[in-house]
Amino acid sequence: MTNTYLIINDKKGIIVDPTIGLEKYIDDIKKINITAILLTHCHIDHIASAHLFDAPIYMSKIDAINIKDNRINLSNIIGLDDEVLSLNNLKIECILTPGHTSGGMCFLINDSLFSGDTLFQVGIGRTDFPTGNMNDLKKSLLKLKCLPKNTKIYPGHGELSTLEFELKYNPYLK
Repeated sequence: MTNTYLIINDKKGIIVDPTIGLEKYIDDIKKINITAILLTHCHIDHIASAHLFDAPIYMSKIDAINIKDNRINLSNIIGLDDEVLSLNNLKIECILTPGHTSGGMCFLINDSLFSGDTLFQVGIGRTDFPTGNMNDLKKSLLKLKCLPKNTKIYPGHGELSTLEFELKYNPYLK
């Protein structure tokens, strides 16, 4: 139930949050030159298939450390904060959004926000996991509220949305 996104530009691909089970799609995905992996946070359901790709991984510096801790990444089984990447002729704004994890990250590409577990359609990510913090999440949501209203939201779980819709219906953005 975790969403993974494949962004294709200039015949190259960027994967956002490679979830569990991508193996069954690997032949199709590898037809595209995957040049980067963006991780919104360190939880196992967002990182499980990253090892399938020979591409650099981009995530917050905090969760680059947290990813190695099974207690934090929720598994039994590297860093950017508020910077801008240039990949495949795309400008990718890296927005540090702690709350769901201490190193949560959203990625803004043009008018599309890949929000991981920071912001869902009419909801937000849980804060009761290790390193989760509701006060931090509230501050992160304030950052996101400042984005243009036409911003499309691509969450880590559930349906797609827009910031305009979330500002109107999401109780956490009131």
